[in-house]
Amino acid sequence: MTRSPRDLYVDALDVLLRSKIAPVARAQDWELLREVARLAQSDAPLDLAMTDPALFQSWRAAVTRFHLGGGPR
Repeated sequence: MTRSPRDLYVDALDVLLRSKIAPVARAQDWELLREVARLAQSDAPLDLAMTDPALFQSWRAAVTRFHLGGGPR
């Protein structure tokens, strides 16, 4: 099944925010794992701090958990 770039982004953000990386790794969904890592490395967009502060805060916390859990830096 091929995901659109938007679907991949939404799925990866959901995985990152919910810290559900292990099931994705077990499923060997490399495309999704790469996108999760890309989102974590690029960090939360700064404009979210003004437009959606709750999402910005959640995203930043998820990135911290990702890196503390041994994700790519």
